[in-house]
Amino acid sequence: MICVTLDMQCSLCGSDRFHLPTQPGESPHVRCANCTAVKCQTLALESTLMAYRREHTPPHHRAA
Repeated sequence: MICVTLDMQCSLCGSDRFHLPTQPGESPHVRCANCTAVKCQTLALESTLMAYRREHTPPHHRAA
């Protein structure tokens, strides 16, 4: 696992630090580094980040 800062927050504790699996056999979940809550599956990380950004970016700051 590696610990990284992502452009999203944990819905439980608000942390922006997450553990990502790096080795085969590790859990396929992206977990909060603070409270260990599951954020998403590793394969869904890109779509989860895009959805979070859409939900948390004011309309006047979104690209056309």
